[in-house]
Amino acid sequence: MTISANIPQLRDGGGINLAFDSSGSTASSTMPTGTSFARLLATTDCYIEVGGATAAASGTGAYLPAFRSEYFSVQESTTIRAIAVSGSGLLNIKPCAG
Repeated sequence: MTISANIPQLRDGGGINLAFDSSGSTASSTMPTGTSFARLLATTDCYIEVGGATAAASGTGAYLPAFRSEYFSVQESTTIRAIAVSGSGLLNIKPCAG
């Protein structure tokens, strides 16, 4: 039996470090060409929104607990927005190829 999986591969180069707080959402720069996934890791609990033009408002985005990495499917030129549950934090976004 052969099992295959689509495992995201981290791209060469740096990621994006996005500072955010609870007063309003902050948007990342767009994902580079060839990106199909992004690994996200935040230093504080937050809500995120991938690709949307609207702000990630508290309680309406996808919840991302502090120090738990998650992979999200993204497209080239996608932006990622974050807003803290409380306080402020840093969101590390690492583009990946699929």
